[in-house]
Amino acid sequence: MKQFLLLLLVFALLPIAVHAAVPSETDAEYTYYFIDDFIYVGKYTGEGGTVTIPSQYKDLPVRGVDGYAFQNCETITELIIPEGITYVGSHAFQGCKNLTAISLPSTLTTIDDGAFQDCISLDNLFIPATIKTFNINVFRGCTSLKNVTLEEGMTVLPTQIFYECIALETIVLPSTITEIQNGALRTCVSLKNVTLPENLLILGENAFRECGSLEEITLPDSLIEIGEACFMQTALKSLVLPESITSVPFQLCMSINHLENVTLGSAVTAIADNAFQGCGYLKTINLPDTLESIGQWAFNMCFRLENITLPASLTEIGMDAFGACRSLTVSVTPGSYAESYAAQAGLTLAE
Repeated sequence: MKQFLLLLLVFALLPIAVHAAVPSETDAEYTYYFIDDFIYVGKYTGEGGTVTIPSQYKDLPVRGVDGYAFQNCETITELIIPEGITYVGSHAFQGCKNLTAISLPSTLTTIDDGAFQDCISLDNLFIPATIKTFNINVFRGCTSLKNVTLEEGMTVLPTQIFYECIALETIVLPSTITEIQNGALRTCVSLKNVTLPENLLILGENAFRECGSLEEITLPDSLIEIGEACFMQTALKSLVLPESITSVPFQLCMSINHLENVTLGSAVTAIADNAFQGCGYLKTINLPDTLESIGQWAFNMCFRLENITLPASLTEIGMDAFGACRSLTVSVTPGSYAESYAAQAGLTLAE
């Protein structure tokens, strides 16, 4: 019983739930929550316009903005979060549709789920490197956001941080970024190009999915992992995978209508299901001698794929891997698995 009561006390002190657990006071603009010797700002009832979060209340320092504090506040147009603030809670400013500018302090370390989601008038953003914890969807749906700069020192572009930021044209990634997480830039349909840092290690699932204007990208040699559907439904015209990538993931380039050329690294052993399905303009791709498997529908409906060599190293090719590849001729090694597969699948052999 004592352990249960202790757990309740711990959770009651978490900032995300301060309004349910601690003493509070209210003035003309805010509700203030007291935690030990710190203050968290709660529900806003002020007049709007340019709002500066107070840095102290009754001689106690303000350390955070509670979840939902400004949610759907249509009167706020500019936000200044002062130095000393370390935390912004879940959905704190979600739906502030007339908010055009925010200033984030260098003391900020944590931004919770959807804190600025659907701030549809926000157009420029600078994110300080001190923020170490982002939860999902922080700036999701900020449909007017055009330019983003991340301060040098940031190491991660968080999950779905700019998902559905359909006006985003420019994002400056610092050299210190090593991971772009799942869906970080998904559906940023105005993003035409992006420079990836030389030290990047991981591209997460759906990282650039549905970026319908993204025509070119250079993958650094440092990259060791690419997630599923990373470039699905982009506008890439060519793609070169670095030597460090040994497998092509599920739906990596599915339904890219403009993709013409793909270069795989010499160590690739597997191409997953649907990897290039629906790339109707794909003409050339090299299949390295290390390749062991090609998944089902991997090249299905690649109508313009012309000449490929199926290496003797192949031991598995999935169902309809080359279905509807009506321009395709293949070269095979006599007596290989690839030769028997080609015959069974009715592929045209090169003379």
